[in-house]
Amino acid sequence: MIYTHGGDIYSYSRDMLDFSANINPLGTPDDIKEAVKECADGLERYPDPYCRQLRSAIAARENVRSEHIVCGNGAAELIFSLAYFIRPNRAVIAAPAFAEYSRAAEAAGAEIVYHTAKAENGYVHSGDIADRIKSDRDMVFICNPANPTGALMDRDDIESVLKRAEDTGAVAVVDECFLDFADDNEKYSCRSLTEKYRDLVVLKSFTKMYAVPGIRIGYIICSDSGIREGIYRARQPWTVSSLAQAAGIAACKNTAYAERARKYIAKEREYLKKSFERLGVVYEQPGANYIFFYHRPELKQELIERGILIRDCSDYAGLKPGCFRAAIRTHEENMALIRELEELV
Repeated sequence: MIYTHGGDIYSYSRDMLDFSANINPLGTPDDIKEAVKECADGLERYPDPYCRQLRSAIAARENVRSEHIVCGNGAAELIFSLAYFIRPNRAVIAAPAFAEYSRAAEAAGAEIVYHTAKAENGYVHSGDIADRIKSDRDMVFICNPANPTGALMDRDDIESVLKRAEDTGAVAVVDECFLDFADDNEKYSCRSLTEKYRDLVVLKSFTKMYAVPGIRIGYIICSDSGIREGIYRARQPWTVSSLAQAAGIAACKNTAYAERARKYIAKEREYLKKSFERLGVVYEQPGANYIFFYHRPELKQELIERGILIRDCSDYAGLKPGCFRAAIRTHEENMALIRELEELV
């Protein structure tokens, strides 16, 4: 198997400072850990296949209807279930982008059409991606903010894509898994547009903000009952464990943690930007909890030898060797990264 994501610390014989996975540096909140421990008393029972309590908690948090929510075993499982149910002829992907969009669409038999943003524009997409949508057998994937570049797409531009999808009957997936980390994130969210555009699917996850990648838990918001029912038909039952459901419910109640994390990351984001500027490292403006930058292609291996793991982004569509992504970690970890970069630069 070829693993193309960050977080693979298991391939190394030494402990690594992991900047390759974009996880909240504040760590898993204690109340989520306690909820998981308490849930262990009920492990002899099957989990709720419809995640009813969790969906109610998400609905209250997101201000949407609980029946418009489908929970899944992380965002990736929902992407594959969507593609498997819809079976598109073409998948239009705003690139560079998360690899699972193309993998899921290819597995469902789709042709992949990349609409690649330009580096000279900071990798920011405009609404011209709408021109790529041709028929009701299309899917379009937009990640906002983009992974790995961190570029934020204006909601008006996204809505022009949604209008085109509505006109053709195509399905539009807007991945907002990293949007909670962005400044003014409500200004960019398409959550409120799900009532207006029935074929809009907004994808979200607890993984990054609440630092729970070990418990897979994501969800979609969609007003189209056919799409929601199709996801249930396209996958196995009980994909969301009782432990994951308990963790998600606890996360929905802990809004103060998310706000504290946003402020912490914003401060550390400025530290890394200024440090990169001082070192002459060219970067793109970060819109989330990671920073996309350029350096010599050998940098990843050089940092591995110093106990630091970053994400080599050369395998993303539209990117070349020398493109990297580093998560924004704790101040001590960020200082360690800068110290090693100082020596290598």
